[in-house]
Amino acid sequence: MSASPAERLLAFDRMRGIVMALMAVDHASAVFSADKFGADAYAFGAAGAELPSAAIFLTRWVTHLCAPTFVFLAGAALALSVEKRIARGDSARQIDSHLLARGLILIALEVWFSLNATFPLLQVLFAIGGSILCMIALRRLPNAWIASLAVAWIVCGEWLTAAVGYKPTPSPLPMATPTEGMLFTMGFYDLPFEAPAADPFAVGKVLFLYPILPWLAAMMLGWSFGRWIAPRLADATGQRQATRLLLVSGTIGLLAFVVQRLCNGYGNYWLPVTDDNWLRWLQVSKYPPSLAFYALELGLMAWILAALMRMPGRANSRGPLIVFGQTALFFYLLHAHLMWAFRIAVFGWDAYRVMAPKPWGLESAWIGAAATMAALYPLCLWYRGVKRRNPNSVLRFF
Repeated sequence: MSASPAERLLAFDRMRGIVMALMAVDHASAVFSADKFGADAYAFGAAGAELPSAAIFLTRWVTHLCAPTFVFLAGAALALSVEKRIARGDSARQIDSHLLARGLILIALEVWFSLNATFPLLQVLFAIGGSILCMIALRRLPNAWIASLAVAWIVCGEWLTAAVGYKPTPSPLPMATPTEGMLFTMGFYDLPFEAPAADPFAVGKVLFLYPILPWLAAMMLGWSFGRWIAPRLADATGQRQATRLLLVSGTIGLLAFVVQRLCNGYGNYWLPVTDDNWLRWLQVSKYPPSLAFYALELGLMAWILAALMRMPGRANSRGPLIVFGQTALFFYLLHAHLMWAFRIAVFGWDAYRVMAPKPWGLESAWIGAAATMAALYPLCLWYRGVKRRNPNSVLRFF
């Protein structure tokens, strides 16, 4: 007997679960570890900067998989949802209203999530929310156009960013106008009131860390994949076709990464290979995401997702990866606040400042992530049950 469509989508859930686990490691490192490494952008002075030990570098590097996968899967899941709505007869206006509400809610949640920082920090939820708003219009394009435009941005985005006149000066506080920050590349923007002199990263600034246009490319690729796979979920042949597409796409992406690093020029937002340290090959620009970054991370994601699509399972499994994957936004919104609450409880309110000394070493990233996941697992399991019992409630947006 063939698996149901819900069972076939367990690959998406498991992939999200992997992303949540890796994200917890990265954020625990940011909260607890003095060894946190974040030279992922030219604007942060990463070009030619001395690299840390392999253990510290790779702890950060493996988490690069998170954001592009999170955005890609958000696009794929949203496309599947829209295809279901179209099949049941929802009007274009109803679908657009749903996308509008979902996008605005995610942007609002990003502002709330920033409460664990001392200044507004627009990250991945802002990029996903803004991308969903863009998909209200873009979803009307043929699927091939959506995928082609996404690839075009990934390939040409660096050139387009330079064409609008933006190349940041490496600085602890790279600046950007609101238009540059929201659409093209990361940077701080000074709000029209004074910041406390004690902390240059404190209130008075907003950090645009995930500009919409570069991350919209990942959502468009996910959307086109979700729309393509929707009619193929009901039979084994469709699963084989999806697996084959993922393997071929992943291989093309990884080959493109190797070619970019060999050419060592355009395609990594001014982060060339400057010495024979093999870690330099893996140093890709995440802020904003470069051609090298996307080719590597989406290529790896496609290979992993292809493997996961061949794994059996049940939609009501209590396995941690599936539970976290099915409650990804709920987990995302709680985990960092839990980490910061623990840090404040141990070290006092002074530990709340972004620039406050971090108390522990690299091991705290992994221990903190494991402890956070253990603490949130029963809550996520409970929330999954509540959401399933109330499928038409406001919880469908979370």
